[in-house]
This record gives sequence, C-alpha cells and structure tokens, in this order.
Amino acid sequence: MAISFEKIIIHSVGLIGGSLGLALKASGYKGRIIGLGSPENIDQANNAGCIDEGYTYDKLEQVISGGGILFLCSPVSVIIDTIKTLGTLQLPSNLLITDVGSTKDRIMQTAREHLPSHVAFVGGHPMAGSEKSGAGAADPFLFQNAIYVLVPQKPESSAQVPEFRRFLERNLGCRIAELNSRTHDRIAATISHVPHLLAVALVNMAGDENVERPGTLSFAAGGFRDLTRVASAPYQMWHDILSTNRESIEPVLDQ
Repeated sequence: MAISFEKIIIHSVGLIGGSLGLALKASGYKGRIIGLGSPENIDQANNAGCIDEGYTYDKLEQVISGGGILFLCSPVSVIIDTIKTLGTLQLPSNLLITDVGSTKDRIMQTAREHLPSHVAFVGGHPMAGSEKSGAGAADPFLFQNAIYVLVPQKPESSAQVPEFRRFLERNLGCRIAELNSRTHDRIAATISHVPHLLAVALVNMAGDENVERPGTLSFAAGGFRDLTRVASAPYQMWHDILSTNRESIEPVLDQ
C-alpha cells in the first residue's frame, strides 16, 4: 500500500521534532502534524506552534492507525526502545517509520529484528542541530541546505525512498544523501562525535586550570567559544550517541 503523506506524527517534539513541525508549516504543508510526548513537552510544542495536536506517548498505537509518516525524534536509546515497542503493535501497511538518530547501525539492526515486513522503515539523520534543546528552541530553517542522510532498510522500504526523498527536499529545503549505516556512522564519528569529545575535554581541562589559576576563563574569547560551543549539548543525547557508535569513534580517536 502506498504511504500516506497526509499525516505526520512526531514522536518527541524537542529541538529536531519541533523544527520539523515548524518547517512543514512554513513550507505550506496541508496535512495534519501530530506530536507525541510528555504533557509538558506537548504544551511547549503547542505554544511554539510546532504541531496541530498533541498526545501523550501511551496514545502511540491510536495515533498511527490509518498510516502516515512517523518520525522518531528521541535520543538514540529511546528510538531503539520505541522501535521494539512498535514491533508489538498492530501497524498499518501505509505507515512509513523513520528516525533522526545521530547513529544508524544499531537503529537499523533493531528495525530489522523487530518491525514486520509489511512496514517500511527508512533510517534518517538530518546533519543539523544546536547546543540548545526543547521545542522552544525549534527553528523552521534548521534544515535549509543541510545534508539529510537516508539509510534504506530493505527492498520494500527502498521502494518508498524516492517519494520520501522528494517530500523532505520540498518541505524542509534539505539536500539528501543516501548511505549505508556503517559508512554514515564512521563519517559522523569523524565530523561530529569526536569533535564533541574534544570540546568537552577542552572545557573540562580549562575548568581545572581555572581552579588552579583563578580567572583563566575570564580571558577566553572567540576562538575558545568556537571550539567549545557544542560541549553544552544535552548529556543524555550524547551518552546515547557515544555508546552506540563506539566502534567508529575509537579508531578515529586513535588517528
């Protein structure tokens, strides 16, 4: 059955999920945009104008009935757990499941093991973000001209990729690249994950120096800020990224 593009479901409407909703609205998308999250999360997303309607996570099966596109926008460990939960539900054949996780191999493996063959899964990773978090920080232009990686799962989902690709390009203004999961994870380790580790290490080192030599950080200017900006990103998100991409990160660190 063909995928329905008339309903978008955003599972966890934080920075990425909220920006997705705002970008769709700014593009003139006419379908329904539904958010799933905690009551506080949904209130924030509604106030920011990211979604048309919102429900708590326990309404997942109800919301996906009738099909649509389900974007999993949680930290990687939650995406993995949600895929396992989806595998226990009655899933319509006109549902496309995708994610925005910063690592792909573990997510793709989980989808292979737990999702039924009649449901299309396409891994995704928009190479865009911010050190900020939450729907209140959402930006409708976050994806403009950014590379959005797609990782098709299997032949039945690959058939959906061209139409999904056009949908993303048209509504988000992004540039699509198709990769396999291991290539993606090695590239992400090189240009994102190891730089984050270096930024955190530099902040921690400078903090120690500031204890030994009070006032050290008061001399920090543009260069230090540029090198360490990403160190303030949410711990839970980065814990999941690093723990699920260790096999790619370690050899890059060695280099």
